[in-house]
Amino acid sequence: MRILFKDSLKVLEAEIQHASTLASGFPIQYDGVCLQMCMSYSLAAHLFLLLVTWTDCNLAGVLGLLGIMIYKVHADGSTTMSTCEKKTTIREFYAVIFPSLLQLQNG
Repeated sequence: MRILFKDSLKVLEAEIQHASTLASGFPIQYDGVCLQMCMSYSLAAHLFLLLVTWTDCNLAGVLGLLGIMIYKVHADGSTTMSTCEKKTTIREFYAVIFPSLLQLQNG
């Protein structure tokens, strides 16, 4: 059974949120800064995604329409999205970032 785009997008967003929760448990050594992640859409994504709602997130990720932003959150809640951000692909998220955070959680 093929996963519809909306369903795969919800799964991806939930896993990004879970990864952010895991990452917040491992603050960087200075100033209580931790890393957070959020979904990132390209400028053309909204128009194109309306046309390919029959597919899943993998195609949108391969085409560069969806990505994941990794940014710092300070102890006071302020972010550094404009000055210190990194965009990663969905493939990198599932291959490296999410499994690494799960391993850290498990000790």
